[in-house]
Amino acid sequence: MTSKTPFTQGILICPTTHIDWDWVYTFDQYYASNSQASGSSGGRDTVQNIFNAAGSLFSRRIGFAFSVTEVGYLQRYARDNPAGITAFAEAGEDFCLMGGGITSPDNLVCAGELFIRNYLVGRTWAKQVGLGGNLYDSAWLPDDFGHDPQLPVVLNAMGLTTAGLSRVPGSPQGRRGPRPSTPWGPPSPRS
Repeated sequence: MTSKTPFTQGILICPTTHIDWDWVYTFDQYYASNSQASGSSGGRDTVQNIFNAAGSLFSRRIGFAFSVTEVGYLQRYARDNPAGITAFAEAGEDFCLMGGGITSPDNLVCAGELFIRNYLVGRTWAKQVGLGGNLYDSAWLPDDFGHDPQLPVVLNAMGLTTAGLSRVPGSPQGRRGPRPSTPWGPPSPRS
């Protein structure tokens, strides 16, 4: 799948980032000073360092591919390192902006206008800095805690033709020996 030849049917399984914004730590801690985060060693796993490493790999022209979903982190990176954003744009189809929202959107907790604005602002910025060709017409909906029944209509109106999901009901999400969930629960007796 490329931005020029979109994926049109079936299920595509691919790795992509999911960089939460102010989940356990602040935006700045995730971005640049992540030494408090679980598993971090001297801040090596910061968003900034991951972006620097991706840019370095792009410059080697070794067929490295990378995808990002949260444009808010790219905005910060562009402010700190404009040449890094240029490297991402020059990577062509090897760099994918999945969705292109400022942050991972929520379509249940927030008003619909905010959901749409998240994508509108992120995608507009990406186009302004030369990353328009890296935008995929796919919504990124990583936290599957349920979706609004009108979500397909909204996505279609926004021109998004596919959706990327994570935390699909019944998926292990790191637990040992997972069992598929029964979304409906036990049958209830009829009155």
